[in-house]
Amino acid sequence: MGDCDFAFTLLRTFQDVGGFQIRLDTDQCGVESHRFCEFPIEGPDGANRLVIVTGVAVVAVDLDWSDEPRVALGDVWIKTDYVVRPNDQYITDIIEGKTQLRQTTYVALASIGGDDFPDAVTLGIDFATADIDSARRLQLHVRVRASDPLYRVSYQTSFLIRKAQPQFDSPIFQLPPAPGLDSGRIRGF
Repeated sequence: MGDCDFAFTLLRTFQDVGGFQIRLDTDQCGVESHRFCEFPIEGPDGANRLVIVTGVAVVAVDLDWSDEPRVALGDVWIKTDYVVRPNDQYITDIIEGKTQLRQTTYVALASIGGDDFPDAVTLGIDFATADIDSARRLQLHVRVRASDPLYRVSYQTSFLIRKAQPQFDSPIFQLPPAPGLDSGRIRGF
């Protein structure tokens, strides 16, 4: 992520549209507060790392309605700077006949506006998911609904990988089992 001045981000204005698409990239100042960490684990399917990636995507969308407010669907792709190295494997599942990254992704509205039609504001998130792209970078796909300005969304995604050469030689700690769940193990570091 380079030097970015997020104080002067220009809004992308869409006039009377039913939908929009935006691609954001950490390398092109589309994301602020981007962080990731890896935790050593002993997980399913040989996973030995839990990866957690967080950030705030600068969506900067202003929907301009000429007559009455409507709701637009928007697809936002967020390309992070987390890269799965060539010898490492990310863990996948087969879901509805497609191979998908085993992941959990959370997205929340972080900065919004309601200036055009204050009695009829609609802002929401339909879904969020993550995958590894062809360059082996983590990419999120977020579907939003908006009738008013949407400035930022915050996100967190967690997924499992199998490092080719684990770098941690620390003891393994046994986590206490949660009621109704199997116990898990995580390495200390």
